[in-house]
Amino acid sequence: MDIVKSSDVFTPGTDPGATYNDRAKQQLDKKINNTLKIGGKIVILTGQTKVGKTVLVRKVIPDSQRIEIQSGDIKDVSNIEELIAKKLGEIPVEKKARQVTQKSMKDSITVDGELEAKVSFWNFVKSKVGIKSQISLDEKKGNAYIETFEDDLYDRLMEYIIKNDYVLIFDDFHYLSKTEQKELIHRLKNPLSQKAKIIIVLIPNRKEDVIAAEKDMQGRTKEIKVPQWTKEELSYIPKSGFRKLNIEFSDNELNKIVENSFSNPYLIQDICSEICLKFEIFETRQETTHVELNDQQMREVFSGIDHTSSLIDDIERGKTTKGSKRKQFSLKNDPNSKLDTYELIIRALGKLAHKNVIEASELVDAVHELALNDKGEPRKSDIVGTLGRMVEIARKKDPKDPAIDYEDNRLKMYDPFFSFDIRWRNQE
Repeated sequence: MDIVKSSDVFTPGTDPGATYNDRAKQQLDKKINNTLKIGGKIVILTGQTKVGKTVLVRKVIPDSQRIEIQSGDIKDVSNIEELIAKKLGEIPVEKKARQVTQKSMKDSITVDGELEAKVSFWNFVKSKVGIKSQISLDEKKGNAYIETFEDDLYDRLMEYIIKNDYVLIFDDFHYLSKTEQKELIHRLKNPLSQKAKIIIVLIPNRKEDVIAAEKDMQGRTKEIKVPQWTKEELSYIPKSGFRKLNIEFSDNELNKIVENSFSNPYLIQDICSEICLKFEIFETRQETTHVELNDQQMREVFSGIDHTSSLIDDIERGKTTKGSKRKQFSLKNDPNSKLDTYELIIRALGKLAHKNVIEASELVDAVHELALNDKGEPRKSDIVGTLGRMVEIARKKDPKDPAIDYEDNRLKMYDPFFSFDIRWRNQE
């Protein structure tokens, strides 16, 4: 058996290699490639946070053909061509070669011809701002060549991208402002009609952002949904990964790992990586080793993983209010401990974290199961009011994709990292 490092097997935060699951039954790669081949439509790839959208694109589109642009890369949509040029490394421009003799540099000489060439981004910038390129001398012939650049960069880039089968990928499109979205889609319309290959990656229920950005985009997009992972798909990661490390777990232990991944491949990679750290599994074992994970060890593994503690800390602290101090409530299982309504809600959500949608009445019941009182406190109105303030804190932290939201008497939690952290935050 080949010896491999555990850090190369389980790779939270980076593209998976040894444990990559192409989810063949979903046929996602086929759907993407077929839509791009037909052309004329922007592929809109949607799915929950860290469900594997970006990894999928990187596996389907070869590195040599992929121009990947993160929303944070875009500083000015009106100059998007310069960002694309930087990603390419070299850009095509039309070069006109003018031949002159050294003795008569100032004379006007006819153009010998036009040819396509690639020049560095910096050389283009120099020409764009009016800086003349250096004159290169051919000592043998005694000739000098002066390069001039007379193209519109955006048009030339798009022509080059289409001709050479590049794929433009805009990740986290929903983080752009409405104005930026509108301008970007407007600029992509013409290349799209010329069969430019374009993929936009965003979270669910935001497909309309692309259509709303330009009035005639209706019918010019194709949404491909990246669904939540099934237990079978998730199980592939620990099974195949630990097999490469010559480690065995019981089916029951593997099921616990999968059940606590919140249907998220990144999280299951993180859990497996944490298990390797806890049991000092740094590379393939010489002999097959069975590792037992009891409940206490499981809790220690899960409690050692943390992604959103700063947000939960902010929510627990709550919004600053004037006047009297917050009312404290004793816990049924520990009368000496006292928590305010914010802290009680966090504890209650930990019990309900396996749900994406929680009815207000269900949350109220969960809070009352924790609090020791005989007056029905905290009251439902207080719980719902506090919940509203908690949502405001989450929205302030991430306005485009808050970890929690509340509408129509329902609390929504679609961030798997928040759900995981809140479940294990107060586990003993």
